[in-house]
Amino acid sequence: MGPGGNVHRLSRVVTPLAPTEDFRYLHIAGPSKALELCRRVPTAVHYACEDLAQAERVAALMRTSYYQIHPTPDLPGCEACSALKNAYAIAIGLFDGLEKAGRVSQSYNTKSAAFTKAVREMALVVAALGGQADTVYGLPGMGDLLVTAVAGRNRTFGEMLAQGQMSAVEVVAYMSEQGQLTEGYPAIRTGWYLVNQLANRGVLHLESFRLLRALYEIVYENAPVWPMLRDLRWVD
Repeated sequence: MGPGGNVHRLSRVVTPLAPTEDFRYLHIAGPSKALELCRRVPTAVHYACEDLAQAERVAALMRTSYYQIHPTPDLPGCEACSALKNAYAIAIGLFDGLEKAGRVSQSYNTKSAAFTKAVREMALVVAALGGQADTVYGLPGMGDLLVTAVAGRNRTFGEMLAQGQMSAVEVVAYMSEQGQLTEGYPAIRTGWYLVNQLANRGVLHLESFRLLRALYEIVYENAPVWPMLRDLRWVD
């Protein structure tokens, strides 16, 4: 968040603070769980830099037989996906929590609809920021969202919240005590502020972000989880 509550990409905040004009911001995006990488499990990511030559140079230094790297100039797309996938992964966790609490039975159909809607909403944001659709439908978007939604801390946050025993603030506090960072919690608020900011500029429409709005209302306005998700329209 910048002055006046505006949302800025991290690269736009960091780059002006660099001590030299030669500074280039490089962003790593994609499904890359640290423990798996330490075990040399095959992993593929994107290295994003507006100066593609620099992304290729760093990729050549870091690439291994089990760590595959795709250099890309799509810095805005990768930055947006890295943040938003944390927010949308919470939605999948909410369904898991509802199932554990006995509020709903298996909901694979709805989880699939939520996953698809999340990707669509991410794509709209990336396009509004000048990013590429391929980024959203590749490793930084769909790939990283899948990992975070099935095996990440943000999914755990959603699961705990939907069970109804703690508020969002209490879940964050509990997870923090366990040494678990919940990036999706602030990402929902920042994402919602960002789409409002972009809507005010006329580059997207708020009505296209039903899932993000629902997540914001559930997490920050204590809206009831099941009624919000049950009544959501998943297709345009």
